[in-house]
Amino acid sequence: MMEDCPPDQMPSLLAVAVYRNHLYTVSAFGILLPLYYYGPLRQLPPTEDVPFADQWAGYIQGYITSFYPTPRFAQAQLPHTINRDFHWQSRAGAGSRTWEQAVYRGWPLYIYGDGTQPDPDYEHFEANDDERHLFRRMPADIPFGPVKGEESPDLPTIPPASLGP
Repeated sequence: MMEDCPPDQMPSLLAVAVYRNHLYTVSAFGILLPLYYYGPLRQLPPTEDVPFADQWAGYIQGYITSFYPTPRFAQAQLPHTINRDFHWQSRAGAGSRTWEQAVYRGWPLYIYGDGTQPDPDYEHFEANDDERHLFRRMPADIPFGPVKGEESPDLPTIPPASLGP
């Protein structure tokens, strides 16, 4: 069972890797973690807002908060073949987890937990790819998504610039 991490404690991540066409990160604890995106953003109308995790209803908040926004990566941490597709978004306005969040091809990224424990579904490579899951593993070839990275006005955007739990 994962111990509770203070909600403002940013996970420490060392690098990003592509494996079997999905994105992973290595935590400072030496754990390979799948990267996720929030699946319902695919169907979101352009004017719709997604509340931050601490603003969700109590019955689902525990699940939503088990996925941590992935901190912004330095260029040296990214594979050179996909580094141009990484950007970041501000999480100003979130009650917790206020660090800058990594965005890949317009999709805000998440890890399961705080980087100290592996994802319990990690052994099952097909886990969290199903359309019914709220958080889905990030494919390396995902089409460009809804969020404009702060550093790149060329990406599409859904107002506001910060989106996702």
